[in-house]
Parts: sequence; structure tokens; C-alpha cells
Amino acid sequence: MLINLPPYHGFLFLKINSLSRKIIFSVIIPLYNKKKFIERCINSVLSQSFNKYEIIVIDDCSTDGSSEIVERLFPQIQLVRKKNGGVSSARNLGIEHSKEKFVAFLDADDYWTENYLKNLYNIIENYSDIKIIGTSYSSNENNLEHNEINSGVRLLNDYFSEAIYNTLFFTSAVVIKKDFFKSNLAFDINIKRGEDLDVWFRAILSGGKAVYVNAPLVFYSKEDETSLTNTTVTISESLVSKLSSKQYIYLAKNNPSFSMFRDNLIYNSVYLYIYDANNKVIANKVFSSIKERNFILDTLYSLPDFLWLFLLKQPLFIKIIRKLIPHIFKH
Repeated sequence: MLINLPPYHGFLFLKINSLSRKIIFSVIIPLYNKKKFIERCINSVLSQSFNKYEIIVIDDCSTDGSSEIVERLFPQIQLVRKKNGGVSSARNLGIEHSKEKFVAFLDADDYWTENYLKNLYNIIENYSDIKIIGTSYSSNENNLEHNEINSGVRLLNDYFSEAIYNTLFFTSAVVIKKDFFKSNLAFDINIKRGEDLDVWFRAILSGGKAVYVNAPLVFYSKEDETSLTNTTVTISESLVSKLSSKQYIYLAKNNPSFSMFRDNLIYNSVYLYIYDANNKVIANKVFSSIKERNFILDTLYSLPDFLWLFLLKQPLFIKIIRKLIPHIFKH
């Protein structure tokens, strides 16, 4: 496996074999100040038991020497530098540069187990009309499955009914057929939270099969203290606002499962904004777009401002509401 070879030997290996193998995956790695993790990330791709891929690293104007590490250690990899524009614009540029049938995404601080691509390739070979594939993931290295092949593979015939409880897909554990991006918007650069879910939802709604692997084949890193995961964003920068757009209302019109899921997701997200002075106008517009109203939830959301703001500071209340809403919708 390539992980045991110095980078320049890996380069020679790829060059020698380039004519004898058919590339399947374009692996897109957005990079912004991940100096501590990028070598581990790339090595996890180079050590795959299935080696029919290209790697495209999109450097989003890193300032910590991340791109120099890629340039020095991995000369065989396509490195594209761009002005800083955020992770969505970086992924979009990677998609533009990709040449292969399936696009695989991997964040620079995450990594794959060695049979990740092998599992995905087997699914592609055994299922026709594949649009999107996802696998389970873990932030605990001890939970990762290194040896499983074709384990827990299932076709998601009614994804949105299941997604009420768990949206399943995670960026570093998703592969999408390239032709989806030829006729659909890729990552929405105006969304700062939920931009990945927006793509997964639209890919599934566009037709084609969605498949999921239950085995945890991807390490999801929580090691980077500079991560934007906990950063506050406005409602207009979140997916919940887009759920009330004409596009999503149209998509929900003829898909009862998605319509219910959409309403559930709005109920489960808009509470963060509906009593905030800077977000209230848009939040109420989003809230009013819910088609399937629920008396219990509508009553809850009609509480006086001062009481709601007090409750939002109570961790137990947040935990209860997040568990309550999906069960109300499911039953």
C-alpha cells in the first residue's frame, strides 16, 4: 500500500500505473490552516486498498504553511490555490477541477480507514443508477472499522422518513455522482451552516439511488479548536432559511416524506432565531412556511419572549425539544 512509500515513490507508482487503471473517484480536500492534520488526511487516501482515484487539494489561502506541506510531501497531488472564500467555494472549485465519475469529499482534519473507497466501489459495481453513497463515521478511533468490506450496506428507499431521527450523511463520508453537479447548484456559498446537508438533500431528491454503509469507516475530527462548528450564524446564513425558499417548497410539493421532514427540520431549528431581535423577521417568515402544523409545537413557540429566552438558556430544555419534535412528527 502507498502509505509505506515516501511521497516521491508514490508519485512514480501513480505515473507508471496511470495508463493501466481506470480512475473512478475524484477526492476533493478543501484546505485552510490545517497544518497539524493535512499529512494524516492525505496519507489515509494514499493508503487505500482501492487506488483508482485522483486527489485534488484546494488551498483556500492558508496562512500556516499547510499548502507548503502538501507541495513538499505530496508532489503527485494536484494542488490548487485560491483566494479565501470559505469551504463551500473551495469544494466547488474542486468539483470544477474533478474529471472522474464520482466525487468524494474529505475534510483536511478527518481521515478514511483503508477500505473506505473499496466499500464504495463495490456498491457502485453492485447497484445501478447510484446518486449518493454515505458511510457511518466516528470521532473515537477505537470505534473505526478497518477490515469490513460490504458490511451493513443498505438502500435508502425512504431516506427522509429516517432522516427525521438522523440525517446520516457527513461531508467526509459522502460520495456523489459527478453528473449531479452538471445540472444542479453545488455548495451554496451563502450558507454557513447546513451547506452540506443542502447538497445531500437535493441529490437524493434529484433521483437515483441513495445507499448507506453502517460500518464506521471515517474518522471525524474534533481536534481543531479553531473549528467553526460552534460559531453563531444568522438565520439567513443557515439552511433553515433556505428550506422556506420556492425551490424547497416545490420539491416538497410532490414528496410527502420530504415535506414532513422539511417541516420537522424547521420546527427543530428555528427556535434558535425566532425570538432574536436580529433574526426575528426572517425566522417568522420561515416558521409560517410550515405546511403540517402541530398544535403542541405551535403553542410552545407562542410563549412570551421573556419566557422563551429564559428557556433557551436551559440545556435540559434544548435537549427535550430536540428529542420531542422528531417523535411528534413520526407518530
